[in-house]
Amino acid sequence: MRPATIPTAPLRPVAALRLTGMLAFTAALLLSGCSQQEAMAPAPTAVSSAETGSTVPGTPPPATTPPAETSSQPLAITSTVSAVTLTHWTPGALPLSVTGGEGGGPVTLRVERTDGEAGDVIEVTPATVTPGDAPTALKLRATRVAFPAPDGAAPWRLVASQGGREVAHLDLDITLNTVNLTFTVQPVTAREGQTAQATMTVDADSRDLPPFTFTLSPYIAEDEASIQPANRTYTVTTLPATVQVPITFGTFPGDPSGGTAAFQLSVDGLSDTLGSNRYLGKYVRADVTWNLAR
Repeated sequence: MRPATIPTAPLRPVAALRLTGMLAFTAALLLSGCSQQEAMAPAPTAVSSAETGSTVPGTPPPATTPPAETSSQPLAITSTVSAVTLTHWTPGALPLSVTGGEGGGPVTLRVERTDGEAGDVIEVTPATVTPGDAPTALKLRATRVAFPAPDGAAPWRLVASQGGREVAHLDLDITLNTVNLTFTVQPVTAREGQTAQATMTVDADSRDLPPFTFTLSPYIAEDEASIQPANRTYTVTTLPATVQVPITFGTFPGDPSGGTAAFQLSVDGLSDTLGSNRYLGKYVRADVTWNLAR
């Protein structure tokens, strides 16, 4: 069977005219709306390269100044010598060169033993230096010497620190010597039981010793019956020095017909005031000659 068709009647002239007018009116409205949208659209805004951080195409980037270079050279300390000999309390010079370390702050210096032995103290002057303006030599002074090393030199090192942190060191062999002190008593003539004034001269092979004090006692305990120095403390501020020592002479030892007796006095207290066990009384003594008066 064929599908059924619905007959259509042709448009009348009046209806056709109405349809044509409506289409024209609709097209006019559409064209008017597009024109208004174009008129209301915002104009493009010009943006400079300075505001965006970009460069205009085709132009080279602006020149920049590189940051100033800072010194990164580590601090170093060197010397033309590796062995030093110091006498107790006498300053000695250590040639020194300090390089690098600029910008790290002041440099503090100290000297320390590296073999674990304690008791020796060496002062460093100056103890603080500035990189770029450091001296060409340091002054080293031994203020304490526990006891001179039997083999002479001992291992030390000069340590440089910045901000409390060790930054460099210099190995050194240092020999410490003590001062030779002498206590000379002029012969004394006295009777048994008499107290006489003995003249003592104190001297040393160094003039750099600080003021010191000492006392005297018989070196051999058995001699106390024959010789007894006064119980007093003697002070020495400059060298050489002369002091008067009252000594009481007791029983003359041996045969009085001989007329002369020799004794030794211990010089005590030096190890405390001068800072070395080398100055103990068993090492430093004074000879006394007693001439028995008739």
